[in-house]
Amino acid sequence: MQKNHLVIILAACSFVACSSDPLPEGTIVLTDRPFRVVGCEVFALDVPEVMAFTEGEARSYTVTGVVPQPGSPVIEAFDLPSGATFDRNTGVVRWEAPAVQEANVADPSGTGRVSVVRFVMTSNSDSITQIQKRAVMVVKAAAR
Repeated sequence: MQKNHLVIILAACSFVACSSDPLPEGTIVLTDRPFRVVGCEVFALDVPEVMAFTEGEARSYTVTGVVPQPGSPVIEAFDLPSGATFDRNTGVVRWEAPAVQEANVADPSGTGRVSVVRFVMTSNSDSITQIQKRAVMVVKAAAR
C-alpha cells in the first residue's frame, strides 16, 4: 500500500516539474577553491551538544557564532558549574571538574554528573535578535 502511494507521488512530481531551467546558463559558477560567504543575513550559533569532562582533568570546548555584517557576535554563557569559565572574546569554555564525594541522584552509581549550560548570542549591532542553545556538561568520575 505504501509503495503504491510512493509511485503516485513520484508520478505526480514528474508532471509538476519545472518546464524551464530555473538557473539559466551563465548564472552558476563552479569552483574547487574555498570561498567566503559575504552578506550573511542569518544568525548561527555552533555549540557542542555534549561537553565531556573527567574529574581532575582540565578540558576546553569552543563555541562560535555568526551574525549579519557589520555586526560581531556577542555570546554569553549561563548556569556554568562552579569553577567553569567562558571567555567571551574567544568563545572557549574551560573547566577542571572537581572530584565530588556525595552521590548524584541522577547517577546513583557515582560514575558521573550532569550540568546544563545555556548559551545566548546577539549581535553588537542588534541586541534584540538572539539565538539560544544548550549544552550538556557531563563529568565522569576519575578512576579511584
